[in-house]
Amino acid sequence: MRKSVAGFSLIEVLVALSVFSLGMLSALELQVKASTYAGQAKYAQVAHLLALDLRGIYQYQLLNQAAETTPANTRLLPTKALGGILPVAACSADLGSIEVQLGCWQERLFRQLPSAEQVFAEYGYICQSVEPGQCSATGDALEIQLAWTATNSLCSVVSPLDSGQQLCLYRARIEL
Repeated sequence: MRKSVAGFSLIEVLVALSVFSLGMLSALELQVKASTYAGQAKYAQVAHLLALDLRGIYQYQLLNQAAETTPANTRLLPTKALGGILPVAACSADLGSIEVQLGCWQERLFRQLPSAEQVFAEYGYICQSVEPGQCSATGDALEIQLAWTATNSLCSVVSPLDSGQQLCLYRARIEL
């Protein structure tokens, strides 16, 4: 009878090791997911801050135009349609024109969001609008859509990209 009791203890140890191993694997999986979530939250926060910076550039431009007594219906801001190009100038120390300011902003966008340089032209836009989702030549709101790619991300957009990465979009509608 003693031999069967000794074997039973070994089985208990093996079961305990199996349960412990499963627990450790689950904890490791949760850690990997938490790292992924933190990375995606970081990029979403960067996109939000870039949108706020862009709003500041546009508001500054509107204030300059208002100070120059430009008629309200001729106050146009540079825009970018889907698949279009943002009218920018090379970033320099002299930030006098809006094109230079937009050039510096676009450099930050390309530097801070992964693959933004490749996907922003096709999937990003910046426009004035009267109603959400409708770009127009005038409007009291600035609509911004920024795009970047990520691997193993939580982005909700099914990526049309061949690289296996997902397309991430950040949309904001900001009153000017």
